[in-house]
Amino acid sequence: MDRQRNWLIEAFRFLAAAFIVLFHFEWLYLGFPVYMGHEYIWVEFFFCLSGYFLAKSQMRHPEREPVPYVISRLKKLYPLFAMSFVLNFMLICYNNHYQFSDALLRLWSSKWELLLLNMSGFALPSTNDVIYGGAPEYISALLMASLILCWLISRHEKLYFNVLAPLLVLAFYTRVLVLTGNLSQWNYVDQFYTLGFLRGIAGMSLGALSHFWIRPLLDGTKRQMGPAAPFLKGGFLLFSLIMIWGLVGFAKYVGGSDLIFYVVLFAALLAVCDTLPVNCPAPVEKAILWLGQLSYPMFLIHTFVINLFIVYAPGQGGRWTYVWVLVCSMLAAAAMLLLEKSLGRLFQKPARAT
Repeated sequence: MDRQRNWLIEAFRFLAAAFIVLFHFEWLYLGFPVYMGHEYIWVEFFFCLSGYFLAKSQMRHPEREPVPYVISRLKKLYPLFAMSFVLNFMLICYNNHYQFSDALLRLWSSKWELLLLNMSGFALPSTNDVIYGGAPEYISALLMASLILCWLISRHEKLYFNVLAPLLVLAFYTRVLVLTGNLSQWNYVDQFYTLGFLRGIAGMSLGALSHFWIRPLLDGTKRQMGPAAPFLKGGFLLFSLIMIWGLVGFAKYVGGSDLIFYVVLFAALLAVCDTLPVNCPAPVEKAILWLGQLSYPMFLIHTFVINLFIVYAPGQGGRWTYVWVLVCSMLAAAAMLLLEKSLGRLFQKPARAT
């Protein structure tokens, strides 16, 4: 079992992916929100998560260069993305009966995503239906923001954490909210960069600040309060779960601009989970870690699964459809992980004989 992974954080990773799947199900399949009108905010959890662990890793290895790090992230993220891209591409071409030249045109329009330039306005959303669904924009923003943040932390750590990061969070989230009124926009062009890129920098910076500011405070609380510290952290965890439940149960009372609170909640929650000493039975922990592994491929493949439901099971709006979409997305994600592992073994260089 991988002891480096925190089972509480992995549980929230899976929860984030599940809410995003169900949000897109209502958006793409039903055409209107029912329960999940604000669950797009969980994309911010992934940004905070990436920023938190980027700061944790970079502060542990300050000598690391930004470009090799981002290349390593690219190698890790893109095999699964390539699988989901091919499946989505084939399904869209099949459903729309595209001619060969039409399919090539859409493949050409998607090349910008493969070159990580989608966040710079090169791909037109109206013609780029092959990569429709949010995942490509997230990966582009994540990788480009990682390059910038990795450089800032390695070269200007104190300046970044004490001055630049708070300013970036304040300026970019304010910019997104002023222009659009909510945090759901990706392709709204703000001069050269789209707003998704600004969201990525802001979310990752907030996660990094959580590791730099909140994590030491929690460690200090542990030393000062002793046995009472876990109860304080457990109280915050319970409060977070109540707020997350309220986001679904009372969605119609939550305004788009109110969701900025959840981004701060996500960032603080990561530090709390990372320092909360909660033991878990080994089988349960193993199951949760496996669900956490499914979160990224689920995020990639769920649009393909929903499009299959649109084509082959239209008009099913009952609650069981939510369950089936989520289960099918999990099964598809598990199949992608198995395929990635098998291909990795196939292309792995044989060990040299000594």
